[in-house]
Amino acid sequence: MTDMKKVAKPLVTGLGLRHVLHHGFLGGAIVGAVTVGFLKTKTARNLAVKGMAAGMNLKDDAKSKFATLKEEAEQLHEEAKAQAREDRKAECAEEVCTVEE
Repeated sequence: MTDMKKVAKPLVTGLGLRHVLHHGFLGGAIVGAVTVGFLKTKTARNLAVKGMAAGMNLKDDAKSKFATLKEEAEQLHEEAKAQAREDRKAECAEEVCTVEE
C-alpha cells in the first residue's frame, strides 16, 4: 500500500466516504448536473462574455507587440547590413575591389 493510501484510508473510513468514493459515478453525475445548471444562468453567460473579451484584448495586444518587435528587428537588420557594407568599403579603400550595394 502506498503512503497516500495509508493516509487516505483512515480519513475515508472515519468520514463514512468509503461507499461514495467507490461509486464515484454518482458524484460525477451530481457535479455534472450542477455544472449544467450553472452554465444556463445569466451569471455564467456574463462571465463567459467577459472572459472572451479579455482574451480578445490580450490577442490584439500580443499582435501589436509582435508587429512592433518585427519592425524593430527588420530595422536593426538593415542597419547591420549597411554597417557591413561600410566596413567592406573601408577595407577595399586600401585595395582595388568591388563592393556590392
